[in-house]
Amino acid sequence: MMSRRREICRADILAKGDMSNWYLTGLFNWVDSDANALDYTAVTLHAGYLLRRNVRLVSEFTYQLTRTEYGRVNVGIISAF
Repeated sequence: MMSRRREICRADILAKGDMSNWYLTGLFNWVDSDANALDYTAVTLHAGYLLRRNVRLVSEFTYQLTRTEYGRVNVGIISAF
């Protein structure tokens, strides 16, 4: 049987608490497994702005620290109706 351990650490920053339009989220993701191909370590910084009640503008940067090190940038709009 294969064993796996996963740790996640998350921190949120809201300038005005629940009334804030801006927010930041930091995430550290670590997976350690008996199968080396499944090992994974990455850090992410996510920033968002609430445009309207159901519309958010978001950007995110993720940096993978295992195997081939690289960064990834995502930007977009999230909506819910």
